[in-house]
Amino acid sequence: MPCASETAIRPQPRAATSQVPAIEFVLAGNGPGELHGWVAPVARAARALVPGAASDVRLTLALTPTQFAGGRERAVVESWNLFDRILDPAEAVRVSLGLERYAVRPPGVLVHLGGDLLLSARLAATLHIPACAFAETTLIARRHRPFQRVFAATAEVARDLIARGVPDARVLVTGDPRGDVLTMTGRGTPATPPTGGGPVLSFLPGSRDRFFAILAPFFLETARSVAHRAPEVRSQFLVSEFLTPSLVAEVMAEARTRHGSSVSWITEEGWRAVARSDFAVTIPGTNTLELAMAAIPFAVVVPTQHVARMPVEGMLEWIARLPGLGYPLRRAGLSAYLRKNRYLAIPNQRAGYALIPEWIGRLQPADVAERVVTLLADGGALEAMRASLRGLTLARPGAAAQIVTEALRVASAPEAP
Repeated sequence: MPCASETAIRPQPRAATSQVPAIEFVLAGNGPGELHGWVAPVARAARALVPGAASDVRLTLALTPTQFAGGRERAVVESWNLFDRILDPAEAVRVSLGLERYAVRPPGVLVHLGGDLLLSARLAATLHIPACAFAETTLIARRHRPFQRVFAATAEVARDLIARGVPDARVLVTGDPRGDVLTMTGRGTPATPPTGGGPVLSFLPGSRDRFFAILAPFFLETARSVAHRAPEVRSQFLVSEFLTPSLVAEVMAEARTRHGSSVSWITEEGWRAVARSDFAVTIPGTNTLELAMAAIPFAVVVPTQHVARMPVEGMLEWIARLPGLGYPLRRAGLSAYLRKNRYLAIPNQRAGYALIPEWIGRLQPADVAERVVTLLADGGALEAMRASLRGLTLARPGAAAQIVTEALRVASAPEAP
């Protein structure tokens, strides 16, 4: 085995301090949705809740390997000025295998917030600190033993975890930290139409380059078709900070050439603008839960002719990257997922029925535009959708603080219950 090396402590924008940290939090996760929706609110809660100065908590982010990452995660997270140290995926793997030393001064705790459970468990064991995990589904049930606490997103998830063998004492219903994101960023502003002008239609073409490169042009053609059918509709595009700036600039330049100034590009505080939408069009992912939390009517669109660019779960993703295997394997993966889960949108999964529409198939922009215009003209249907989304009570502020508070207890008394 090669000799272990010492992990470099990379300087972060936050001011350095010579004080010994009272607690070390290692947060594990990766991908735009996990980082923005789970990691960021938990990190902010840790800074806010640990008593004393900011130096009383040292925050490390372990970016775990995932096919759902876009490549700019580290750069974006560094701009948040939250973490003392960041491990990139390769470093996280080396540390977990003991190939690279990484000093953690006790007391400490690892909180799994997405990615591979086995890697998070291995990382915590190598660092000699206890581990906790956030669970949005029951996937952790078969791998719960390394985790002293499992933070359940809902009471239903908690009940299912206990039924599947996770000890009751280890399960705590915290709610979903994405509810705190709504509070912190103003995303929870009621989705009421702005005064003056026509309806506002928002497009969310994804936070990964490979999605955006395909779906932004597709949605731009959709917006143009909507404008042809209903000129009073105002279209806007939400641009994620995880996208490569040069790609965004290229797509925007092409849009100006082909479409003029008929659409608005929202590059900062995008969710404040989206919260004023009458309707939104998005793709599967975290956005579907955040839109539901804000009670914004929306539809999920999956044009399956582009399925070859869509990531799939598990080992199948890496096999599908082999030449010639992408389209059939990814299409098979999507079909298998729909047979098992029925719905792609998280609020539909939570509700157990099609609360919001999911348009899946070999769709053309004109097809989507026609459906959008029909819905925008049906005020009763939109209001019913808003009411149903509010009825799910998904936005429960305080989840991040509860996760941090319980993780602190585990760090102080790491023995399993």
